[in-house]
Amino acid sequence: MSWKSFGKPFETSKQFDAPNGTLPLISDTGYTNSDLFIDWLKHFVKHAKPSTEDPVLLIADNHTSHCSLPAVSFCRENHTTFLTHPPHTSYVLQLLDKCFFAPLKALYSSETEKWLVQNPGKAITLYKVSGIFQKAYSAATRIQLAEKVFRVGGIEPNNPDIISEDCYSPSLVTLAPLDNDCTVAVAPEENEASSSTSQIDVSIQSILPLPRQEQRRAKRKRKSQIMTSSPFKNFLEKNEKEKVELEEAKANPVFKKNKNGHKTEKKEKP
Repeated sequence: MSWKSFGKPFETSKQFDAPNGTLPLISDTGYTNSDLFIDWLKHFVKHAKPSTEDPVLLIADNHTSHCSLPAVSFCRENHTTFLTHPPHTSYVLQLLDKCFFAPLKALYSSETEKWLVQNPGKAITLYKVSGIFQKAYSAATRIQLAEKVFRVGGIEPNNPDIISEDCYSPSLVTLAPLDNDCTVAVAPEENEASSSTSQIDVSIQSILPLPRQEQRRAKRKRKSQIMTSSPFKNFLEKNEKEKVELEEAKANPVFKKNKNGHKTEKKEKP
């Protein structure tokens, strides 16, 4: 559970009656980041207890905070295989979304209404959220629901055909070739003698051009990755090295790289 920092740090989860084992994390924006994810990984390893004889598989989405070299290195050092989902597949592969969050949200909404009835005229502040959440969370966490999550996702028991062909239907529309030629029936003008309709060939795009979204900035194409694999780790190390070199170049504009990659002092123009 993470909160936005308002200048007054939160000391312990007990301070807010949060569920047992809650890890309170603070960020300036209220959103997670790479540093907080490392803290969460330490919390995860503490409870999962992975080892050489009993490694664990961690499945997550492709959020930027997950794709960092420290996170990958930490997982590799702690016997954790880190696998990410393909992009735009959370509604199918995110198991918490499919089985857990819906009942949790319903229970939280119910507990919120109870609190408002019991405390007329009062507002639910940041300091009250975790206490209300604790009641909903305690009611939602059940062994049967956890087992259902893995079964629905096809993880345990293993079922590679758990995703039906219907899930791929939306992509069939975007992958289908566009038929530019179309015959449209046009009604005759009032002054025309013929009562029959005429046929003309028009292009769909001439009637309504396909919308094109402007590309604001180039984004890294994400895909399902074994984050702890050596190729991806080498990719992150290369990016980190280039980032450091770029920062050094900005801080020391006197130096430049020659053809061999060595730094040489720039010659001043006469």
